[in-house]
Amino acid sequence: RCNEYGEWENAGPKYKKEFPITLRIAECEYTGHAIDAKIDHWNVPDNATEGETVTGWIKVDGDCYTPGQTTRGRVKFTVNGGTPEYSTVFTFDCFGETGEMPFSFVMPDYDVTLTAEIERCNEYGEWETAGPKYKKEYTITLVMYEEAFGRIDKEKTIPPYSRQKGDEIRISTTIKNIGGTKGEFQMYLFDDTTNELIEKEPCTGIPFTDKWICTWKDLSPGGEYERTLDTDWWPGAMPDHDWKLRIEVRKQTTPDVADDTYPFTCISVV
Repeated sequence: RCNEYGEWENAGPKYKKEFPITLRIAECEYTGHAIDAKIDHWNVPDNATEGETVTGWIKVDGDCYTPGQTTRGRVKFTVNGGTPEYSTVFTFDCFGETGEMPFSFVMPDYDVTLTAEIERCNEYGEWETAGPKYKKEYTITLVMYEEAFGRIDKEKTIPPYSRQKGDEIRISTTIKNIGGTKGEFQMYLFDDTTNELIEKEPCTGIPFTDKWICTWKDLSPGGEYERTLDTDWWPGAMPDHDWKLRIEVRKQTTPDVADDTYPFTCISVV
């Protein structure tokens, strides 16, 4: 208000309002026009076994015919409505340019529905679904092995990302019999480059000696077994370079052949 001195002054706190405005960070670049693409072809398996890494791709096709116009988007993948995964962002011209968008997930112990949806960038710089006609669903059926079959549970088995030279490496490893009959299994840790065996389980030390007795673990259908594979006795343990290792599960009836493998690299850090 204007006071008696002819100066502007605050009228008081009851005449004051504050309005917070949130900064919006653009997730994507709006192109100014609708999405013009379609899911044209796909490579999706019909079935998979429990613990199997399911891979495939969805082919997206640029579907407009306006000279000089491009269409931009991405594909959102979900399995049974779970946490989404996204393809890289594609930018296509409007005369049939295509691209294959890969996906990957680990098959659970039940049938799943894989959903692929094309998303576009709206005028607010946010990703949104392009609409029902840009959506496809695919059913993947769980299949069982009739005989005993070992699988490494890759969700419960998490190798270390990095270690320093000389460090011990320990991996809590879970295996499972996903077959239809009882079986006997062992888990192994190999140097993936030299194929040297570092450790296997289950093994039990003989008291008062440096010797070990290794046996086979009986697992009924659906049974699990957890044990820690480590480099306790391996000379030098973690080397001064990245180390490629491999976990295997084998069964007694075919001891020279792995039912499942899990290769990984432990990064060397200073």
